[in-house]
Order: sequence, then structure tokens, then C-alpha cells
Amino acid sequence: MYLRNFTRIKKKIIFLVVCFIILTANITRAGVLRGRVLCNDNTPYASGEIILLQNNKVVKKVVTGNNGEYIIAVRSGVYEFRIKRSRFKVIIYKEENMPKDFYIDCATK
Repeated sequence: MYLRNFTRIKKKIIFLVVCFIILTANITRAGVLRGRVLCNDNTPYASGEIILLQNNKVVKKVVTGNNGEYIIAVRSGVYEFRIKRSRFKVIIYKEENMPKDFYIDCATK
């Protein structure tokens, strides 16, 4: 009886440890894409929709703030950053949190 209970507890502990390792591994791969979208004349591009794609699939959509700022939490990887008609290749490294500013042509909204 004692051995049977010990085996069950041991299996539960192993299961919890494996779950913890998997969860922490996914968290540490996250990065943050943040910065500002500005027009070529340095004015902020307010309320502009940003589309973030990976492998031609939409990953996230966000809207810039009044001062053109945006923040997107993503996993590390290579992304395509689209705003208006502009496209940029963005690489997010593990635990990255550096600002990335983008300049676009705002002449035609």
C-alpha cells in the first residue's frame, strides 16, 4: 500500500516538473516588439493598424497610439511588419525588448 502511494506521488511530481519546464521554456522565448511608427517628416502615425505576419500568416494586429507608439508581445522569430503599404522584415531575438521605429510615407492615408 505504501509503495503504491509513493509511486503515484512520484509520478505526479515528475508530471508537475515536466509541465514547469515546458511552461518556462515557452516564456523565455518571448520577446517584445515596441517602438514608434513615424511619417517621413517625423510626425507620429496615429491610429494606424499594424499587421504582424509570420510565414504569411497573421500573428497579431494592433493599432498605434496617438504618438505612433506600439507594443506587441511575440515569440522570437522572423516576422513581416506591415503598416499602410509599407513592409518591413523584423527579427525578434529571445527576450528582446529594444525599440524599433519605422518610417513610412504618410502622404496618402
